[in-house]
Amino acid sequence: MGGYSASGDKRATPRYTTHGAPARLGWKVGEAYRTIDVRLKDISMGGFAAIAAAAPPADSPIWVCLDAGETESWVEVSLVAATRGRILFVPKRTYLLRLKFTNGCTFDFFKHAIRGFAQDHVSQDYASDDLKWFNSQSWR
Repeated sequence: MGGYSASGDKRATPRYTTHGAPARLGWKVGEAYRTIDVRLKDISMGGFAAIAAAAPPADSPIWVCLDAGETESWVEVSLVAATRGRILFVPKRTYLLRLKFTNGCTFDFFKHAIRGFAQDHVSQDYASDDLKWFNSQSWR
């Protein structure tokens, strides 16, 4: 399935920028719930990268919700990696989180996450190369 792209990135689906879309991660700790605010860096149908002040547990189901100001819809994800420190664009005291969707990304979540990206491409033809893959997908 999916191979390396020209940039050496191994992904089954392309990534799209989110322009720092705000979101919230949540997970259960005992009988209580913990949440942290994150900023999405990029997203694909398989997962996303986010910047956060803390890292969620790697051994627990995690849920993500976009802060779009509309109805809250939580999507289950799992932590792939959490890297702390200076990584190009990540400030010293924050984490770069890589998370994958447990049951795939919903169309609404994806659409709201890339809202800025989609608005940047409004003037492009519907069949533009940038949107060709997205337009050809079968959504649930």
